[in-house]
Amino acid sequence: MFKLCLIILCVFSLSSCFEKQDKLDLMYADKSNALEKSRDDIAYLEFLYKQQRSANISAQGRVIKSLPTQLIPYKAQMFLVRLTSGQKLIIKHNIDTGQALPDLKEGALLTFKGLYKWNRRGGMIIFTSHKNKKNKLSGWLKYNDIIYQ
Repeated sequence: MFKLCLIILCVFSLSSCFEKQDKLDLMYADKSNALEKSRDDIAYLEFLYKQQRSANISAQGRVIKSLPTQLIPYKAQMFLVRLTSGQKLIIKHNIDTGQALPDLKEGALLTFKGLYKWNRRGGMIIFTSHKNKKNKLSGWLKYNDIIYQ
């Protein structure tokens, strides 16, 4: 009887270990999926650049430099971003319809969603704010864990 109780106790102890391992596997799987998605987005941007195409995209990169604010035809905050692939993009964020990013620092990580427009210098991301009535595109910028539209 003692041996049976000991075996049952061991089985329950081991089953709880496997349950924790399953949770850990799920936790790490989510992080690796996010990393794979980020790599896929960067690869897709490279493909679009090489094919001279435009498309809706989301990705992330590091801010290299803030550029002067555009005033015509609409007010836009502009900055240069480098992707992990080395490709550089200009992000043009409409601040007539969306919020400006405060205190944008060089080297900061920036996640974005918008329309990639090809140009020979690397490309540009536009429509990073609320829906545009004309073409119904919308996107966002994520900086310091805050989403700006």
